[in-house]
Order: sequence, then C-alpha cells, then structure tokens
Amino acid sequence: MLGQTLLDDQFAQLPIAQFRLVKALPVDESGETMGRLSEQLRIKGSALTQAADRAIRQGLVERVSDADDRRVVRLRLTAQGRQWTQERQARRRAWLEFIWRDIDADERADFLKAVQTLDRIGLRADALAASIAVNEIEVTRP
Repeated sequence: MLGQTLLDDQFAQLPIAQFRLVKALPVDESGETMGRLSEQLRIKGSALTQAADRAIRQGLVERVSDADDRRVVRLRLTAQGRQWTQERQARRRAWLEFIWRDIDADERADFLKAVQTLDRIGLRADALAASIAVNEIEVTRP
C-alpha cells in the first residue's frame, strides 16, 4: 500500500525534533544558521544542538562554518539528507494525489476549507505568541 511506503525507509522513525530539523533545512547546499533554526522551530539552542547532533550521527545533516563569519555555525543537509528529503516529498505527494483522486468535489471543498481554517488559526497563534513575547520583554525590562 502506498501509505506504508512512507514508513518503509530507515529514517521513518526519526524523533520529532530531528524530523522537524531536517524538514526546516533548505534542500540546496546553503543550509541555515543555528540561531535562525532555533527561532523558526521555536526551540532552545540546547535542544536544537541535541537534535542536530543526532541527525549528524545519522548522516542527514552536517555542521559547516559560515563563509562570511567563522563564528556562525550553519547546518545543512548532507547528500544523503537531501536525497531522503526529496524521496520523502515525492512519496508524500504521490500519496496525497492518490487520496485526492478518491474523494469527491464536495469533500475536496470541505478539506480545503478546513486547511484554510487551520492556517488562519496557526497565523493567529503565531501573532499571539509574538505579542506575549514582546509583552514579557517589556515587563521584565529594567
């Protein structure tokens, strides 16, 4: 079954932190700074470092020095990580196309409406989190 193929690779059971890290990295060789990844994934630097260390041991990610500033550490996908990401995206796309063909027009409309609602709620949650963070900074500022 097509859904099962999503689970059949050696990295299918990646812990969520590593999975999110690998997904957040660009597929090209540019990589991303640890600081930006920490902000994007909303995790502390220490948690990101642990996830990165594990992904490095699995051969999916590597640390590199920034070309412009040696103090900056970047993470980027290895060739194996890029291949895994691209294969996983292709399998997921095929799975979604398979499901999409199996639902009627009304169900598609309902599905799209639900996705739009979830997206809107997610944007509101992001705005609320940013607002709370700003207020906490203002409250704690001497």
